[in-house]
Amino acid sequence: MKGWLVVAALAVLLVSMAGCASQPDKKVDENMTVAEAKSLTQRVELEITDTIPELYVDRVEQQKEGVLMTCSSDGDVQWAGGATVYLKNSPNFEEILAAIEAKFSESENYSTGRHLDGSREVLDVIGNNQSTWTIGPSANQTTLALSCWSPCFPLQEDMSPSDRY
Repeated sequence: MKGWLVVAALAVLLVSMAGCASQPDKKVDENMTVAEAKSLTQRVELEITDTIPELYVDRVEQQKEGVLMTCSSDGDVQWAGGATVYLKNSPNFEEILAAIEAKFSESENYSTGRHLDGSREVLDVIGNNQSTWTIGPSANQTTLALSCWSPCFPLQEDMSPSDRY
């Protein structure tokens, strides 16, 4: 009996691995520049923070610079940055995430989804060409962290992925 369980488990594992290996690279915006990627990503960050009920927002600090992260096997990159929302008045995180989710799930340009990050629920806002904004409470629940990645775009010849932009 144990032999069949091992064979079945191996079969499931092989099928799962084959599915991952057959997925093509995700889409790339061939015409986007790093300046455009950063601008778009930070604009959506502010749209997200503007959606949070004012009752809970003390202040927002948006990162001035970000880094480039690889997003394809061809060396394409995403601008990665973030923002921190400092909160007040015992924030209701479900209300905050629901407000953001409602705004962006109504748009044809975005989709949303939730998942657990440890014990905390976080929200992903997903845009075109792999762009993503992840929003969730800090461990001490006094801030809301936004991590973001721009659409995937080609690395320009005069740019280095190790520089800050």
